[in-house]
Parts: sequence; C-alpha cells; structure tokens
Amino acid sequence: MPLICVCSPKGGVGKTTLTANLAYAFSRAGSKVLAIDFDVQNALRLHFGVPLSDTRGFVAKATETADWSQFVLTTGGNLFVLPYGEATEPQRVAFEERLTHDEHFLTRGLSSLLNYPGLIVIADFPPGPSPALKAMSRLADLHLIPLMADTASLS
Repeated sequence: MPLICVCSPKGGVGKTTLTANLAYAFSRAGSKVLAIDFDVQNALRLHFGVPLSDTRGFVAKATETADWSQFVLTTGGNLFVLPYGEATEPQRVAFEERLTHDEHFLTRGLSSLLNYPGLIVIADFPPGPSPALKAMSRLADLHLIPLMADTASLS
C-alpha cells in the first residue's frame, strides 16, 4: 500500500487540489485509491462531488471508534474518500491530542484501510506542522510538498 502525504508549510498552494487530482488520476488508471482529509477545512470531499451539506467524516468519532473505515465514502468506481467531517472544537482537540500522545492511535484507526491489498492512499494535510502529519509521516512512502514561487516559499 503506497502512502503519499501532500503537505506544505504554506496554505493556498493547491495541496487539496493536487491530492484530488492524483487520486482521480490513479483511479482512472485502474488503481483503488483512498483520499484522506486531515484538514479541518474539510474541503477535499468537495472535489469528489460530496455536497457541502454532507457533514460526515471520521474526526468527530475517531476517539470513540477503533476502525475508521466505516466513515469512508465511495465516490465512484475505484475512488474513495475519508472526509475530515464536521467536528466540534473539543472533538478536534481530542483527536489531535490522541495523535500526539498515542503513537498507535492512527494505525489502529486506519489499520483495515492501510492493509487493503493494492490500495493507494493519498493524504491531504493543513498548512504547516500538525499532529496528523507527524503521525502519518512515520508510515509515508512519499511526501509531495507544493510551494508557491515567492520569497517566503523559497526561504
């Protein structure tokens, strides 16, 4: 199972769009693809036709549920998305604290997905460092880091 993390120190550089387009391209080539959204903006799902009014996601229940596969949405053919979903501030904080303090929290939640034969996983992250990026980086095969052509990105 290849795992690709799309991350950047800056926002607005196209991380989510890149994640969606990679997922779509791999699925069109015949691979089964799971796109995971670790960004509180919860925008990745919109690229796959999940309505703005659909608040489903994994973060709100992640600390209560050992298997996050039940929150995966099928978006057509070989393409699946695990949206961040609508979460309260206490739910978001609890999720991030578990990611920070329980090194197995992420692998337990994603275990059935990460062990699915032939599945390509592409994860989208918020700008800058995050507990999710730190936890996923241990498992990642590749980090794609889009930047803007500006002085801040160059430095």
